[in-house]
Amino acid sequence: MPKEEYLAIDEQMIPTKARTSGMRRYNAKKPHKWGYLNYVLSGASGFSYDFEVDTGKHPDPPENCPDLGIPGNIVQRLLNTVPQNLNYKIFVDNWYTSLPLMANLHKKRTPSFRNNSAQ
Repeated sequence: MPKEEYLAIDEQMIPTKARTSGMRRYNAKKPHKWGYLNYVLSGASGFSYDFEVDTGKHPDPPENCPDLGIPGNIVQRLLNTVPQNLNYKIFVDNWYTSLPLMANLHKKRTPSFRNNSAQ
C-alpha cells in the first residue's frame, strides 16, 4: 500500500481496564490513565501504516542498523516499511530525536526527518 507524503511516529495509548497484563502502562497525564502503549507510524490523514506494541522489553535494532538506544531503534524499525530515496517527510517529537539517529538516516538516504515539537 503506498504511503502518504507526510508521516509521523508517535505513541498511542489503547485504554484497558484489564488487571492481569504485565504490558499495561500507567500515565497520570492521559485521559485514559491505564492502557497498552503502542508506537505508531501514521499518515497525516490519521491512517496507521505500522505499529509496535510496547511489551516492556525492547528488541534489538533492525538488521544492518546500529544500536541507537530505545527511541532510535523504534524509529528504525517503523521506518523499515517506508521506501527509501523517495520524498517522504517524517515528523517525530523530542523523545525520538538524537544526533546519531539523524546521522544514520542521512547516511542511509532515508526520508527527510523533522522534529514537530518546534512547530
